[in-house]
Amino acid sequence: MKKRAEADTDPDSRAAKLLRLSKMIAEVDEPDGETVNERRVHWDVSTFVCVLAVLMLALALAPMPIGYYTVLRWVVAPSALFLAGSWCWRFFERSILWLLALLVVAAVVFNPIIPFWMSRSWWRILDLLTAFLFFSTWALIQDQLDKRKCA
Repeated sequence: MKKRAEADTDPDSRAAKLLRLSKMIAEVDEPDGETVNERRVHWDVSTFVCVLAVLMLALALAPMPIGYYTVLRWVVAPSALFLAGSWCWRFFERSILWLLALLVVAAVVFNPIIPFWMSRSWWRILDLLTAFLFFSTWALIQDQLDKRKCA
């Protein structure tokens, strides 16, 4: 028992070396000045909405049953309205009203109440463009969250 206690306090013990190594890894600076522990993805509701919409729009490029496209409308339209509503003041602050307008257009085009009917080729183009729109929105939101974290 005494040897085990000595091993724990001994600076050359395996446990002490592992502890020092883990502290060194945690303090390694990244090129942008953040430590490894500070590097996090901001998983909030807006990020979840963007990721869900992008994944569903990407899946829509493959042949899917008609019910999937109905669910897609019920996900994309409210997601676009949610993002436009919850981030509109930030978009106004940064003078990126075009993004706000595009989110509203996406909500109108994908609305499930009064649906637009188009050919499959047009929907594929819209799916790609809308996925890019949600990805761009996600990138801008991450930028805003990073700035708020640093301030």
